[in-house]
Amino acid sequence: MERSSLSPMNHPEMSIPVNYDVVYTESGLAITIIGANGVPARVENIYLKEDALLFTFNEPGEQVALECSLSKTEMNCFTGRCNDSSGKWAQFTLVHPG
Repeated sequence: MERSSLSPMNHPEMSIPVNYDVVYTESGLAITIIGANGVPARVENIYLKEDALLFTFNEPGEQVALECSLSKTEMNCFTGRCNDSSGKWAQFTLVHPG
């Protein structure tokens, strides 16, 4: 299980620690995000190519569907925004293991 952070919707000055688990399956990547309250959220529609990671998941607290578009950083992490259908967004950073 790895650490990451998620800023609440439209509050980039805040940062909430969350965990994530990545496994490789026969059908590809499987990612689970575990919120600060311990509730897991399964990631869907995962697309990984070179320096981009795209996926969707339901935010664990309010069960709002989020579409995420993250870019690889120089530190080998992925960071970017997750948007809901109304245009609200959260900043999401997946910290590289190690």
